[in-house]
Amino acid sequence: MTERTFPPARKVPPATALLLAFLARGPFPETWALRGSVVTRAHNPRGRDPVDLDYVVTSPAWNPDDVVASVEAVLRRSPLGHDAVAFGTVRAVPIWEETRFPGIRAYVEADIAGVRDELQVDFGWGDPIVAPLDTIVFHGVGPLRAVCRETMIAWKLHGLVEWGRGRWRPKDLHDLDVLLDAPIDEGVTRASLDVAFSSRETPLSDLGELLYRPAWGESPGRRKTWKKATASLGPTADFFRARARVVGLLERLGLRAELASHEARFRSEDEARALTSTQRVAPPR
Repeated sequence: MTERTFPPARKVPPATALLLAFLARGPFPETWALRGSVVTRAHNPRGRDPVDLDYVVTSPAWNPDDVVASVEAVLRRSPLGHDAVAFGTVRAVPIWEETRFPGIRAYVEADIAGVRDELQVDFGWGDPIVAPLDTIVFHGVGPLRAVCRETMIAWKLHGLVEWGRGRWRPKDLHDLDVLLDAPIDEGVTRASLDVAFSSRETPLSDLGELLYRPAWGESPGRRKTWKKATASLGPTADFFRARARVVGLLERLGLRAELASHEARFRSEDEARALTSTQRVAPPR
């Protein structure tokens, strides 16, 4: 089990107070497993400050009504006999309906000492998990059922290519850097990676960009996006360190050798782009 708590002098952000108040009302259905920024932060204080909750539902069938009913049941509990946060109405909307992995986003009304706010809890269903689940403690609350770091790493690697070339999200790269601060089981990580990509019908060769494009992520647009994101990523965010760590992991997982046949394609695409960028069109007269 991994435990991280706020240093005594550090004020708990309002968003985190909401998360803690919700999590303290467990236990939760055994088919719920935490994922996302809460898990990353529980493993490493360098992780992003979570602002919402993210669960994967591991039940054989997807029933949104059951999930909403479970959320409402959780909110009716108050194991401490009192709560600085009062929760109200639950509003749920479907998400990812067009995919094989549907979900819902639950918005929960909350009151923190007279200040109204809203807690967002996402539930996704159907993502196959091959690694055993883990338990974490988040700022003193727990134990909480969660996916393990190896599963998170596999999903984050998929996130780097999920949106297409040049559209990766800075938070995915930073989260990988944070999750790789401690040793991992690389055999479990590779098995999780294979499943993460195959279940989403994404070829592993998409990761070849990181292996065979030394300047991956260094375009002016992506560097600007990274710089803007650093406010939410925290002061330890380092693009070059994160990229080097990810490339090193891919190499240790055997992907450089496995994807060697794709190297020529990536290099030829780079050469074609370089040629295009040097061409100049004469201005109109």
